[in-house]
Amino acid sequence: MGYDSSRGEMDLAKLVLTTSCLLIFSAKLLASSDLVQSRNEVMKLGARLNSLERELGQNNNKYLTSIEKIRLIETDIVSYQERLDVVKAEVQKRHDELNQILRAKALALVEDEVVQVEKFDSILEMNKEKSSAAMKEAEALDKIVMSFQERLSLLKQDEEDLLKLTLDLESKKKQMTDIYLEKVKFNQELENKMQKQKVSSRLSAIKRSESLGLNIKPSLKFASPLAFFSSALPSEKGVTFKFEKLQPIRAPREGRVIYNGELANYGKVLMIDHGDDIRTVMLGNFQSSLGKNAAVNAGDILGHTDERTDSLYFEVRKKNIAQKTIHWMDTSVAGKI
Repeated sequence: MGYDSSRGEMDLAKLVLTTSCLLIFSAKLLASSDLVQSRNEVMKLGARLNSLERELGQNNNKYLTSIEKIRLIETDIVSYQERLDVVKAEVQKRHDELNQILRAKALALVEDEVVQVEKFDSILEMNKEKSSAAMKEAEALDKIVMSFQERLSLLKQDEEDLLKLTLDLESKKKQMTDIYLEKVKFNQELENKMQKQKVSSRLSAIKRSESLGLNIKPSLKFASPLAFFSSALPSEKGVTFKFEKLQPIRAPREGRVIYNGELANYGKVLMIDHGDDIRTVMLGNFQSSLGKNAAVNAGDILGHTDERTDSLYFEVRKKNIAQKTIHWMDTSVAGKI
């Protein structure tokens, strides 16, 4: 039995394709792992930032409550201090009156005046009682003022601590926000890179598939229906050509027009029979006046694009079954994918 070179080439092509797919799959796994890790980091940072925001809000409420308590205690201290000053003045007044009474009594005794001892004693006793009451009130007020001042001192210390904590939390929040935004930006870049890799991998697979030939003869390949296009986006069936300016639509290969008209939800439809049960279909918004059975050569003008669209769909069908059209396109198209 002789060696089948064509089969050997196909086996080699399959091996190359399989190896390439494995490498792409491994690269995808690594990229996917990085993306998952980045997403997790963004979620964790977001959770920490929310927790820090809540803590900062609670601390701000405590700080405001502390400020209000300080204000109330300072008001009370002023009120009690004013009353204390009044009472102390009363104590001093009683003390001065007591000295005056004692001097008056002593002077009367020296001058041998008739002294009403009982009257002096009564006045002294009354003055002492008022003085004692004033002193007791002053002592009580003094204790209250001292207590308030101690509480005020503690509250002011708490206020300083809360203010320091607030500033520290604000600083942490700013740092974490910067880190979070940077991580979100990095994650978005990773997402975009991953998306580009997916598109690139898909297009690369299509190009590799195309490069393997798939036993389609060069004579059966099709040129682009548009001379100028910005991109060709292949799908499992057709190819969508994107363009930026109005231009003629040309026959991709020699053939015969078998349909030229409008179809609901599709727009303009132009079908060409190229023989060997192969047909091409063009869908989109364009103008074409070709009649049925009109013969066309490769490159002939079939119609023109119009302002209602920036894309043209092109599909190859064999025995009325949609083919993977990109495999049927010549290198001038495949090279622009």
